[in-house]
Amino acid sequence: MILGIQGTRSFDKYQSIFIRGMGRALSLMKDGDKEFIVYAAGTANINSMAHEFVNVSNFKGRGIKAAVKPVPPKWIRENIHDFDMFLYFCSPKEPLSDLCEYADQKIENAEAYRY
Repeated sequence: MILGIQGTRSFDKYQSIFIRGMGRALSLMKDGDKEFIVYAAGTANINSMAHEFVNVSNFKGRGIKAAVKPVPPKWIRENIHDFDMFLYFCSPKEPLSDLCEYADQKIENAEAYRY
């Protein structure tokens, strides 16, 4: 599974929303998939949430290699065809990012979580 994530500075719902989004990504992993790679395009709080999620989840126990790799949004845009899913996290009434809208047009599994 190759996952791209991005979000806003104001998003702070790790326990209730971020984990739900990451769980959705995990549910889409194909049988036999042995990697869960998260390309995190910011902001810093979203990148930190991704690191925390990967660190506390028991991926090794399930034989899955997991990693978080911070990248600029431009890198995800240029490589979007390699992604299985893209998640965007923001607070209510905040607009979607250009990257989120682009991902929504280019890949099947692009989701925005606004809470």
